[in-house]
Amino acid sequence: NCVPASKKCQRTGQKWLMIVVEPALFAGFGILMNELFSASLDRRALLRGTAQAGMGLALGGILAGCGGDGDTIGGGNGGGTGLTEAQALNFALNLEYLEAEYYLIGTGRKAANDDTDGFGPGAIDGRAVEGGLGAYSDLANEIAEDERKHVVFLRQALGGAAVNRPRISLQAAFAAAAEAAGLGTGFDVFANATNFLLGAFAFEYVGVTAYAGAAPAIRNPAFLTAAAGILGVEAYHAAAIRGEILRIGGDAVVAANAISRLRGRASANNPGLGFNDPAGKDETVDKAGYNLVPTDANSVNFARTGAEVTRIVTLGGANSRGGFFPDGFVLSR
Repeated sequence: NCVPASKKCQRTGQKWLMIVVEPALFAGFGILMNELFSASLDRRALLRGTAQAGMGLALGGILAGCGGDGDTIGGGNGGGTGLTEAQALNFALNLEYLEAEYYLIGTGRKAANDDTDGFGPGAIDGRAVEGGLGAYSDLANEIAEDERKHVVFLRQALGGAAVNRPRISLQAAFAAAAEAAGLGTGFDVFANATNFLLGAFAFEYVGVTAYAGAAPAIRNPAFLTAAAGILGVEAYHAAAIRGEILRIGGDAVVAANAISRLRGRASANNPGLGFNDPAGKDETVDKAGYNLVPTDANSVNFARTGAEVTRIVTLGGANSRGGFFPDGFVLSR
């Protein structure tokens, strides 16, 4: 266990980090985007200590615990604060790993526990969609390639500081999410193409709101344009998935709406939140009949904080562990 920063941290075979995810996480990520998209990107400069870059102030209080190699978000006790630039970028990389694993496995381009790319085994469950993806094959493969490239891009930017994939749960996590959304037990996201689209619906919009949450901290217009381009890719993904679900109609729309409400409840940390409550920063696909793009009252995209995003992807797990990240996020090697 970790002890206050004024004392030494005992090694017990496993180091712990407890996450306290705050809105500052995405403010800090926005600052990192300034570095990441700089035309004169210097990898060594990117990975310098946070004091020089001002990151200590921007991200102070996000993590409490003991630093060191192999740190994970979730679990443990401790004091002290601090987050390096590499750790903040690795937080984003963890989310990209999740998306890439889902699409690559579902489209049959890789298998669970496959480490042929050297990035770590990642997903502990999942398989190619039974019966194939049919009419949705081109869409799913294009998204899979986009997410794969996001992973490669972040790993190249981080260099030797890039973490490997954490343990990621797909099939079991989606089943738990479906049950929490009121869709019953035994949901299998890989059983057919419609279920796979519902799985994609579950987290595509989360990425959109996460990048929107980072935007206020990106001050350089050129860098903001680059970040907006990534957000745009995720938004296209989310809208395409919503459109397909609307075309399918029936039970697919009912299921998507239940997932939307579950995301809103997790985001707002309010288990009693109803459908389309603005506090949840989410909207059903059939609000007002046809709702391709969730927005606020001014038709502006919702933005989520780090705490909100974390509660969604861990399914509200204790100490930010659970759901799609059974052991929490991995921040450093």
